[in-house]
Order: sequence, then C-alpha cells, then structure tokens
Amino acid sequence: MLPASAPLRLFRSTPAVLRRTASFSISAFRRGDTSNPGEQLPFPDICTLLMLLTADGYPIERTPEPLPYFIYRTVNNNLPVYQEYKAGGNKLQTRIRRVEGNLQFLKNQIEEAFQMEKGGVTVNPLTKHIIVKGRRRDEIIRLLSDLRF
Repeated sequence: MLPASAPLRLFRSTPAVLRRTASFSISAFRRGDTSNPGEQLPFPDICTLLMLLTADGYPIERTPEPLPYFIYRTVNNNLPVYQEYKAGGNKLQTRIRRVEGNLQFLKNQIEEAFQMEKGGVTVNPLTKHIIVKGRRRDEIIRLLSDLRF
C-alpha cells in the first residue's frame, strides 16, 4: 500500500519510454522516398514528452483555466442540447439549456468555433438559453465534450 502523500505513477519510467519509442521505423510511414527503407526516425517529439514528466518520471499536473460558464447535464447524464423545428418545420434551431455563468462568452466561443456570422447565435437572458441557427446539435455536443462538460 502506498502512502497517501506518494503520487501514483501513471507513465512508465522515462528510460522505458525512450527504449520503446526509439525503435520507431519509417517503414510504417512512407514519405515518397524509398532510398533508405530501414532508416530510423528520430525520437518523435521528445521535447513535448519530457515537458510532461518531472525529473522523477511523474506526470506534471496541469489544471486548465476554468471557463466563465458551466453547463449542467440532464438527469440521464446527457448534455442539454436540443434541436427545434419552428415555423412549420422550415426554421431549424439548436437550443442549449441549463447554462450558468457568462452566456456571452459561450455565445462568442460558439460563433468562433463554427465560424458563424454575428446573428447566428442569440442569448435569451431570461431563460438562460443559447439559440443557434441551423442543425448544429452533434457539432455542439462534440465541442462541449472537448471542453470536458
């Protein structure tokens, strides 16, 4: 049993990682030139790997900056993103419910992510809903999942 103060080792030790990835061959990835089929690639992105590990081999804990809004999940643990059909089915909207915090920040983030014009996303401050023009439910769920909601 480990003491409570000892962090768990989530990665292999650095020498084991270096040994395993140093034998990465170019044969899996042909770049067009077949002059040296047995040529070994340099260690892929060693700087990034070493930046993630401390000197002891433990991962560095990075906490992402908190967003100024929060989206609560439904009772069934789904994201509250709904498609709506208005005006006899001609007007398609996507509605995000259960949002708390800075709704304008979320609006701007959605507009930037989907490269929409300024009128494409509206905020209802009374109900705290975000309304997006068009059928964007799956794309919005993917965006919110990437943001870890």
